[in-house]
Amino acid sequence: VTRVYKDTTLKSGRLFTRFQNLPANRIPLRINTLIDDKPIAEVDFSASHLRISLGMFGHQDAGDTPYEDIAEIANDKRVDRNKVKTFVNRALSCRERLQCFNALKVESFNQELFDKVEAATYERFPEIVLYEGFGINAQTMEGSVLRQALHIGVKAGIVMLPVHDAVAVQQEHADWAAQVLEECWVNDIC
Repeated sequence: VTRVYKDTTLKSGRLFTRFQNLPANRIPLRINTLIDDKPIAEVDFSASHLRISLGMFGHQDAGDTPYEDIAEIANDKRVDRNKVKTFVNRALSCRERLQCFNALKVESFNQELFDKVEAATYERFPEIVLYEGFGINAQTMEGSVLRQALHIGVKAGIVMLPVHDAVAVQQEHADWAAQVLEECWVNDIC
């Protein structure tokens, strides 16, 4: 496991392994990998960067379905959870609105769609801070949380493999891993 920073130790800091490079979508190889001959589960934080940003700057809980909430407010058949997630993560990472819009053009965003998803995001989360380049800092925070969780896993004798903002564990340890991640999240982020 390697922790990779961008420029300084205050930027990025995500944990990387060769495991996370295994195909996951096109070919479901990663999720069908075994740990000690047992099937795995990936336990992750839903809307991690959004939750970190809202917690730090807006002191607001994202709720159970933040991306779906934004999509519902947008009220457009072109806007689904994945479209909102793409927008939010890009808007949290970019330093300016135009940079974000230009980056999202390859994701089939035109100006009207961009404006609609942005407005819905602000309506659902009025305190959210977009276009400040915060995404790289959120990655650092995720890395710290995962590092703590992996340390707890080592002490407990449970293999945990980091995957961006998630961990892969044997299925039998999925609930345990979720609890550990939540505890580390509360201790590090909150």
